[in-house]
Amino acid sequence: WEVQSDNRILSSVCDPSNPMQLFYQSLAQKIRNVGLGNGKCLSGEYGVEILFQECSSLRDDQSWPHDADSQRFARGGFCLDYSPNFGSTNAHPCHGGPNQMFYFQEETW
Repeated sequence: WEVQSDNRILSSVCDPSNPMQLFYQSLAQKIRNVGLGNGKCLSGEYGVEILFQECSSLRDDQSWPHDADSQRFARGGFCLDYSPNFGSTNAHPCHGGPNQMFYFQEETW
């Protein structure tokens, strides 16, 4: 995934040299972006736009547990959901469709 200039999140080829590429911190369960600064995390919930905001351990809407078996990021019955028609990622009720499945490669740095 990567962040566009209008803050939309689009699927993309994994490219560690791309500053807009997203990365997942599994222990903190946060999705971050290098180009937006280390202090920005993916935030949002159902009915609210998903975007990057200041990271905070006090914000439940920044926790995105990833289930490796289903390949979903789910919280409270809602999953990250990529809409190819609109080219955006939102939170929607989990339904198990391929647009809610996200694969990421774990890196050690």
